Amino acid sequence: DIGRTCMIVPASLRNSELGPFARSWCIFEAVMTPPGCLSLHIGWNTWDVAHHRQIAAAIDEIDVADAQAFDRQDKENIDAMVLERYGTFAAANAETKRLVAEAFVRTTRAAFAHGASACAEGAPASRALIRGGRALHDERIVRLYEDKLAEIAR
Repeated sequence: DIGRTCMIVPASLRNSELGPFARSWCIFEAVMTPPGCLSLHIGWNTWDVAHHRQIAAAIDEIDVADAQAFDRQDKENIDAMVLERYGTFAAANAETKRLVAEAFVRTTRAAFAHGASACAEGAPASRALIRGGRALHDERIVRLYEDKLAEIAR
């Protein structure tokens, strides 16, 4: 077992991939880390709701069996260990999607709360969250990821 894992996941989409979750080694590290020991951090550069809808849709496309590794033997070994732990790729997919959705919920809640309090207090940090009098954060994005997490849990 892996003791602790910290992953920084850029929330930029390329060919419907969600960053590291298209790579076998990254999935392996995430799903093999003991419960409570994974620190998954998400970063993005937009509060555009349409962009976040694309990211949420990309969570659905995470597929452990389709994840890639440069070395074929690594891929086979990782798949074998994942199957040993989860029994099926479907179970590993569900856990991976849950981990990613939870990270987005946690991160968007924290960012929204920080932005809202900074704006309310008129703090200098609020300038980064407001451009041209328009808020750059949007509570709908928080709800989007909360809904995605609930959907995965069903």
